[in-house]
Amino acid sequence: MNETFLVESIIQSIKAKKEFKAADKEREKEDRKKKMRYLTYQQAGGRLSIDNFEDKEMRRYELDHRRNPKMYPNFKTWKRLKMEERKQKAEVEEKESKNKRRKAQAEHEKSIANINAVRAARMKKENMI
Repeated sequence: MNETFLVESIIQSIKAKKEFKAADKEREKEDRKKKMRYLTYQQAGGRLSIDNFEDKEMRRYELDHRRNPKMYPNFKTWKRLKMEERKQKAEVEEKESKNKRRKAQAEHEKSIANINAVRAARMKKENMI
C-alpha cells in the first residue's frame, strides 16, 4: 500500500514537471511573439514601453501627442481633456435625444388631435342628419 502511494506520487510529480515545462514553453513563445510585435511597433516609430504599447488608450495618446504635443504634454492631461470631451459630447447627444422625443411627442399629440377633430366633425354631421 505504501509502495503504491510512492509510485503514484512519483508519477504525479513527473506529470507536474511536464505541465510546468509546457506552460513555460508556452509563456516563452508568447513573450517572443510580443517582442516581435514590439519591434515592429518601434520600427514604425512607436515610443511606448513594451508594457504599454498594446494598450489602445496609450496608443491613442501617443498619436494625439505627436500631432499636438503642446495640447497633450502628458497622459494625465490628455486623459482629462478626453474625458471632458466625452462628457460634453454625451450632454449634447442627451439634449438632442430629448428634443427628438419632445418633437415626436408633439407630432403624436397633434395627429391625435386631428383624428379627434375629424371624428368630432363626423359625429356632428351624423347628429345633424
